[in-house]
Amino acid sequence: MQLAPHQNADLVPLEKTAPLKELLGIVLDELSDEDKWIFERLFIERLSLRKTGAVIGIPKTSLARRRDKIRHKLIAELAQHELVRDWLNDRLRL
Repeated sequence: MQLAPHQNADLVPLEKTAPLKELLGIVLDELSDEDKWIFERLFIERLSLRKTGAVIGIPKTSLARRRDKIRHKLIAELAQHELVRDWLNDRLRL
């Protein structure tokens, strides 16, 4: 079957991703307000470390360490959920 130019064979149907998005929202809600703000600037808005650090008044190297701590915390929390493990196993064909 031929895909239209806007289609991607690797896209996952919405009904499969909705529970994952909901779980991510729950895990993000467990972050402090400042960590949520940092997450949104760096991961959602894709602002640079330099710009984000300037706004909150910390050097980009300190912000990089904070970003890594937030990311590791999220990964650790998400990895505990069977839903995430099943999704990864399916996507990675493990």
